[in-house]
Amino acid sequence: MKSLFISVMAMLSSVAFGQFNEDFSSSLSKWKGDTNEFVINANQQLQSNATGAGTSWVSAPYHLQNDFSFQLWLSMAFSPSTTNYLKFYLFADHVQMDSIQEGVYCKIGKSGTTDSYDFYLQKKGKKDSLVLSAPPGWAGASNNKASIKILPFNNQWIVSIDPLGEENFETVDTIPQYFSGNGYFGICCKYSTSNAKKFFFDEIIIDKYVPDTFVAKYGDILISEIMCDPDPVIALPNQEYLELYNNSDVVISLKSWTLSVNGSTYTFPKILLQPKEYYVLNNTPTLLNEGAEIILTSNKDEIIHSINYSDKWYQDPFKEEGGWSLEMMDVTHYCLGKENWKASNSLVGGTPGKVNSIQQIIIDETAPDVDYFYAAENEIILHFTEPTYYSSSSTSFIDSVFYKNYPQDELKISLKDSLQKGMIYYLQLSAKDCALNELNSTVKIALRDSTQQGDIVVNEVLFNPLGDGADFVEIFNRSNRVIDLSQLRFSSRNDKGFLNAADEISPHPLILFPNEYGAFTIDKNNILQNYFTHDEKRIFEISALPSLNNDAGNIVLLWPNGIVIDEFHYTEKMHDILLDGVDGISLERINPNSTLWHSAAQDVGWATPGLPNSQYLQSVASSNDFHLQDKVLTPNQDGQKDFTLIHYQLDKTGYKANINIYEASGALVKILISDYFLSTQGEFQWNGTDDNGNLLPAGMYILYAEYFHEDGTVKHWKESVVVER
Repeated sequence: MKSLFISVMAMLSSVAFGQFNEDFSSSLSKWKGDTNEFVINANQQLQSNATGAGTSWVSAPYHLQNDFSFQLWLSMAFSPSTTNYLKFYLFADHVQMDSIQEGVYCKIGKSGTTDSYDFYLQKKGKKDSLVLSAPPGWAGASNNKASIKILPFNNQWIVSIDPLGEENFETVDTIPQYFSGNGYFGICCKYSTSNAKKFFFDEIIIDKYVPDTFVAKYGDILISEIMCDPDPVIALPNQEYLELYNNSDVVISLKSWTLSVNGSTYTFPKILLQPKEYYVLNNTPTLLNEGAEIILTSNKDEIIHSINYSDKWYQDPFKEEGGWSLEMMDVTHYCLGKENWKASNSLVGGTPGKVNSIQQIIIDETAPDVDYFYAAENEIILHFTEPTYYSSSSTSFIDSVFYKNYPQDELKISLKDSLQKGMIYYLQLSAKDCALNELNSTVKIALRDSTQQGDIVVNEVLFNPLGDGADFVEIFNRSNRVIDLSQLRFSSRNDKGFLNAADEISPHPLILFPNEYGAFTIDKNNILQNYFTHDEKRIFEISALPSLNNDAGNIVLLWPNGIVIDEFHYTEKMHDILLDGVDGISLERINPNSTLWHSAAQDVGWATPGLPNSQYLQSVASSNDFHLQDKVLTPNQDGQKDFTLIHYQLDKTGYKANINIYEASGALVKILISDYFLSTQGEFQWNGTDDNGNLLPAGMYILYAEYFHEDGTVKHWKESVVVER
């Protein structure tokens, strides 16, 4: 059985360029003549079916062109003779046999055991003339099969025959191309009663000549529709099916092709699929509702199409429950996955054998990219963002590349020499996706290092997003090591200080090179839409982040063994006091080595996910115990000198300090710290406000520090700073 919907497919068939192709998969609707004396048998072959001795004739119209070839398979399960023979017309000028005046035919059947395949020219008013004869005896057995192929060449037809009915053709000779234009292909069976049901025919193809060098390539035949969950029934039968589509310009035989579904295999019988024609298969291996990998492989063991669908491809929670098929939107973008598939919009639940209901043009102008990589000492495996054809690599340390002639998500590379830890390598790579968007890129490759506490720090946090927007947490690799984040966890502490449950960030390697950023969120698109200052490649969507409360909370970075890499405790009060509101504004660490944080600047859009922070300040070395980062302060939220830092580095522990800020007249306006126990180094931040949080007028102000040690040492430091408005 070929298909539940094969009759639908047959109605869609068309005769392009006058071609005639018949695999006897449905009915004899194309044929005229004694059709009641033939049947399509269980093997989907045309079989004679007369009830007594006689002659049976059928013919079908087509338009013969000079570049057409012929192909057919036949069998006579008897020894032919002058009274039991076969004639098939390559071309006849009339639909009825007794009215033919001109044509070319092949006759099998004469006296003795020298029967062969004899080709004759029939011309009006002349005796039929023999123009070619295959070797005697090729059809002299008691059971004869033959595959016949006739190819055009320089106004000649090259006749090749396999007398065993296989595909090991032997060239016999050539005959002139006598005819062209409108005509008929005809079959005439002459038989006795005992042989009336012993003529068999199959795979009759008259079409534009395609050289034997043609081999189906990836994308020539597509899996274009999937009915994996027909229940509850909408209107179609309660049966799974797959639809195939011939995306090429030639007729393709699916004979001996295989379809693999999660490892279970179906082998196709002989099926001829016309260009741009659909074929519906309903006896596939089980199609799981939640998803499966489907691979279509040719008889040359080449993968022609593969998909790995899931129930998320419906993009419709209601239809996901069953009754609707999954349909491909754009057959020219057959490499794409979820973005090229949706639930059918057909009122009956699907479109088997027809143009898909959701057909549309997809514009793809985005080149593929390397999503992540695995690196071992002598091997690299690259994983792409989409199925990709590998082109080349000019990197000298590559030994060999393992790839197929179909697009792949992964590419395996063998290396000449072992990669060394602590070294970063640069791989020059060229590749294309199915839309021919080209990747020409330099990919950084390295072996991952072990990680130490403090190598990675939380660098920016958005905990109070706009409206229903998403939070994000940005981390920074401040070490000189190459770190794989795949096992890193985001967690938080509860009210008692215990760590909450945490999930890993990524199921695959996620490499953070030295001085690189990584921003993590549950909704990447939301972050990209709301913050224009970003690096899209350094923003990663993950399944979950700890709950980040708007007023106060914490975020903890740790490894699976529970070792804490970094943690950050925040409150809403850490934002700049001058802001009218803090919704949608991130907190940025002013320096990866600092403990101070500040609100992101307005002119960058209030956040910088994946990029250096807008409030980044590089530490300035000084020979003094205290020194001022900037002597001019412009607190206008533009990310430039919105605050100043008072750095200190002391010769020993045990100091306490007071830092006050005075007007030029000597009036005290702010107590920055009082009786504060200092570490050996650190910094304090001043944003130009007084003790009440009001922004001070423009002018000069004096910063004065008094710091004293338990051994009786007392020191002083004073510096002026200008506030500009």
